[in-house]
Amino acid sequence: MKDQVKIFKLKKLPVGTLITKNLSNVDYHDSYMIMVEKDESIERISEKILSLPRWVIVALRIRYYLLVKPFGLNTGKFTDIEKESESNFVPVPIIDKNENEIVMGADDKHLYYRISAMKKKGEEITEIYLNTIVKFHNIFGKIYFVPVRIGHKLVVRSILKKMSYNYNS
Repeated sequence: MKDQVKIFKLKKLPVGTLITKNLSNVDYHDSYMIMVEKDESIERISEKILSLPRWVIVALRIRYYLLVKPFGLNTGKFTDIEKESESNFVPVPIIDKNENEIVMGADDKHLYYRISAMKKKGEEITEIYLNTIVKFHNIFGKIYFVPVRIGHKLVVRSILKKMSYNYNS
């Protein structure tokens, strides 16, 4: 089944997601979904999502020195990435949660971002969604997000591909 990994990019965020709670509009959103044969708790799914591939840890270090630190953003400290890079797990603050979704993210003076891990259990399969929203506070948030957006798509696809292999093999 490894050759059959399918990652679906959705045009809209899933119905019922917590990620847009108390938010009227966003500047960017995406939602990717995979189908797996096993059901796990949303906590375990989130742990798998945040257990990043090694290349992503390296990319986060580069992002920190080229984008985060010069722009004065508060989207993760390099020391947190360094401490957690041994296990490839990067902590992200939890904003909201229910039995089927965990919303994580942060706010800073340039932008607001949220990511969510969400599951929908069916009779034979479980759909796992990785959702992202971003709202810019100013021009610096827009400038910062240009290169991040490109990397974001690669990271999300890599994470979901890895998860799909682990669940379906």
